[in-house]
Amino acid sequence: MNKCCNYLVEQLICNHVIRCEDREIYLYGFRKILISGLNYFFFLLVGALLQVLFYALLFLLLFVPLRIFGGGVHAKSEKRCFLYSSIMAYLVLTSIKYYFGNFIDMILIINSALIIYLYPYIPVNCTNDRRRKEEKLYFKKVFCGLVLVENILTILMILLNQTIFAYMIQVAILVENILLLFGRINQLKAFKITR
Repeated sequence: MNKCCNYLVEQLICNHVIRCEDREIYLYGFRKILISGLNYFFFLLVGALLQVLFYALLFLLLFVPLRIFGGGVHAKSEKRCFLYSSIMAYLVLTSIKYYFGNFIDMILIINSALIIYLYPYIPVNCTNDRRRKEEKLYFKKVFCGLVLVENILTILMILLNQTIFAYMIQVAILVENILLLFGRINQLKAFKITR
């Protein structure tokens, strides 16, 4: 992966697209894009193997924006990130394949409670988050807007008797809420250590 990122950055420098001084920034960006792409590809591969590829794609469309704007816990290494993402992919897609729709009421209640608890801390990120207050407020507004839209879609799907889609939407929100909760726990641990 490093070789690929280095090659891409060298090509951009040689073609005078970027300055040599910006090399590290672009290396970092390409690594993040490739890692995310690998995680998404693997998620879709698991979906294909479990014969729920459509649902896997739909889940990513629901989950990724929540993850971007809500934040949450992050693994300490790229290997752990891939491992945790793989476990999440298997658990989420297995639950969709075997459809545990009778738990949708419980998931709605849990999601509501977690959102109420976590709202003041959104976006929840690692301790070295350098975003300004205005940026954090923007991320919070977008995240809450996404959750609102996804909850309205959930209600609409229930009314249309499409409970598998309602379930999937709520699972996407639940996974993000769990990541937010673990991120918040890590923030509290870091705060206690620095005191």
